Amino acid sequence: MKRFGYLFLIFVFSNSSCKKGEFEISNLNGNKIGILGHGGMGISSTYPMNSVESILNCLYLDSDGTEIDVQMTGDGVLVAFHDENLDGRTNGSGIVHQMNWSEISGVQYNSPIMQGYEVRSLRALFTALENADKIKGRRFSLDCKNFDGNFGPESLEKYCNALYEIIDEFNAVDNVILELQSDVFIDKVRTERPDLTIFVFQDVEKALEKAINDQLDGVVASIDNITKEQITYAHAHNVMVTLFNTQSKQRNIDAIEMNPDFIETDRLEHLISVLK
Repeated sequence: MKRFGYLFLIFVFSNSSCKKGEFEISNLNGNKIGILGHGGMGISSTYPMNSVESILNCLYLDSDGTEIDVQMTGDGVLVAFHDENLDGRTNGSGIVHQMNWSEISGVQYNSPIMQGYEVRSLRALFTALENADKIKGRRFSLDCKNFDGNFGPESLEKYCNALYEIIDEFNAVDNVILELQSDVFIDKVRTERPDLTIFVFQDVEKALEKAINDQLDGVVASIDNITKEQITYAHAHNVMVTLFNTQSKQRNIDAIEMNPDFIETDRLEHLISVLK
């Protein structure tokens, strides 16, 4: 009886685990899902998200690229950092958009397992990628954050110019996706740089409407906030879809079955193992 139970468990496990080639993928990305790390290796990694080390290790695993959180300092330097405030996650203190880069440069993450890793500017991050020959053929989805409640035309101009400068400096027009939330931000980039790829990051219904009406490239959505039917609708209107919030193996599988074009995952190695 124990032997039968043991064999039954093996049968169930082997038939419930997904293997390469089991998915019938239909999307606008050549029927292939682009595998992107979430800030590199993801939220559960021993490397801090958006750090050079996390991004490089993500790419060394043969991912297709990564999402990177971006925001701008008071003096116009783009920083690869997720939170509005340095307090808590680093040994620094202050609100990023209210500080100059000279006040942030050298700040380190302060978790016991993350000590020694520095918060980097986006330029420093791309320099490290270029030195490692990890830009060509990869996709970098820049989540362009803005926590400044007084963000006006001058700040927007500064933010856009800083993005354009880095993209052009590293010849990354074909490698970068800009995840943008504000209609004003989207419209400015679309008008000034029609060669850049824009994914709308808003409420799903609003994002789909904006992307379709303005003929933008795609939308970004949490796996919890969009349906497979909405993704099919997006594809029918030539709009690509990136999914995020896949923090487990099962959520990776759930995301794959929705047929997106890209997945920003926190379980990178698992997603690679089932798709490559």
